[in-house]
Amino acid sequence: MDTEALGPAVRRFRLAADLTLERLSELSGVSDRALSDIERGAALGPQHRTMVAVVDALGLDDEDRALVLRAAREGRRRSRPEPGWRLPLPRGAADFTGREAELARVAAALRARPGAPPPVVLVTGPPGYGKTSLAVRAAQHLQAEFDDLLFLDLAGTAPDATTPRAVVARLVRALGGTGARAADDPARLRALLGHRRVLVVLDDARDEAQVRAALPADGPAAVLVTSRRHLEGLEDVVRLDLERLRPADSRALLERIVPRHQASRADLARLAALCDDVPLALRIAANRLVSRPTWTVDGLAERLAVADRRLDALAAGDLSVRAAIALSFDQLGPAAQRLFRRLALADGLDVGAGLAATLAEESLRTTEELLDELVSLSLVRAVERDRYALHDLLRLYALGELAAVETAQESAAARRRADAWLLRTTARAARWLEPGDPGEGAADPGDVAVLATREEARAWLVDEAPSWFAALRRVARGGDPATVVEVARTLHRFPGLRHAWGRGPGAARVLDDRATPARAADDGGPRRRDDGGRVRRRVRRRPRQPR
Repeated sequence: MDTEALGPAVRRFRLAADLTLERLSELSGVSDRALSDIERGAALGPQHRTMVAVVDALGLDDEDRALVLRAAREGRRRSRPEPGWRLPLPRGAADFTGREAELARVAAALRARPGAPPPVVLVTGPPGYGKTSLAVRAAQHLQAEFDDLLFLDLAGTAPDATTPRAVVARLVRALGGTGARAADDPARLRALLGHRRVLVVLDDARDEAQVRAALPADGPAAVLVTSRRHLEGLEDVVRLDLERLRPADSRALLERIVPRHQASRADLARLAALCDDVPLALRIAANRLVSRPTWTVDGLAERLAVADRRLDALAAGDLSVRAAIALSFDQLGPAAQRLFRRLALADGLDVGAGLAATLAEESLRTTEELLDELVSLSLVRAVERDRYALHDLLRLYALGELAAVETAQESAAARRRADAWLLRTTARAARWLEPGDPGEGAADPGDVAVLATREEARAWLVDEAPSWFAALRRVARGGDPATVVEVARTLHRFPGLRHAWGRGPGAARVLDDRATPARAADDGGPRRRDDGGRVRRRVRRRPRQPR
């Protein structure tokens, strides 16, 4: 037998009793707003005690009373919160490899502690580092500890990122709050989360507002967030910044995907290194090999070894390393994009703010703000002593943008300015290390690098050794022996810095051996380059004197 819907039944009996909503509210003790929700169908299954009060106030006989209570009971069944399959986890990677320490940390952090606020974990990292895969795997591991798992893509890298109100509305609907009233009210979401063991995974967050809208105030729920941005404004969160895979894990991932007949362990190690141990790049390379059984790992590695072609080769179907980086790069302002491009001109694995400012042709303060923007978006890594690193694939992308946007003359001019600054600052830093007062020229407040102490000068020479050494060699090749002689002679007076020279390829040879450009200039012999790329002198032989 079909049961009459609750709302029409209550309205029919109220009108038959000639009662207004206000009068029925007075008689039953149920608010007129709640009664209106029942009649409109916004509340399909009110609590049993509420409906008992209503039928008592209506004075219904046993048959009509049973009809109304049965309709309320059926409504409660229909409006019961549905499981989290309405926002299900995406398919996880069966060949997920590594990240054991990261998974353990996330799992420990997501377990609620008595008396503590609901836990929130934020996983950040550069494009392609596997943030989403890690979050899905962590959620799968914790499935038994939560009643529901909800996964919501916030589309943070898309032009039309999910709004905070839409975040709330989608989560409310997934938790069973199907009524139209206040579906996007954060208070309603907090009420729904307040007593449920739900793990909410918010993927690809763009800003703090998206995340704050979904945070529970109390209760056993937990939230796991992934983002390319560091979302510094969020408070009381556990932060995990993903690094590249360990080389052993990179090889293991390739071994799990690539058929054995296509590769040797040595080939896989080389391919993993060319992929910079970045999970997305590794998976693309492996997918290309699997889809082309006649290819070998060594053959693909040869393609990737050509730096100009590497990003183009790291694309398979709708997966592309270049496209993944572009989503972040496109969110930068013009000045930050210019700095990111120019950082590819640096010779060292990392750069200081002074060199970055010289490359960008900006003030030190402005450059520091731009570097913060790059770090926040995970395009540049902040490393020790206020330095910044650009990993290999990101550097290749920056070089591609540099070639596409700036002319060769503009890039060459930027490098010349940087070389001049590096050698000028090298000489200033070396003067700081002279006994006694370093003198007037040791510190120049108008420059982008202010070296105020001997310790700062020594640290700068050590940290920037690959860059100033490379600048020294370029200037030597460019025919400026005076500058080379001056810098090399200055540095030779400080043997305690030789450990710094070793950071640049061949630096110790150039500054210690007879192949030093300065000594070559002193000898008056013309310089040439040997097959290994080193600068060396052609010795003028004196005629042998008779005995």
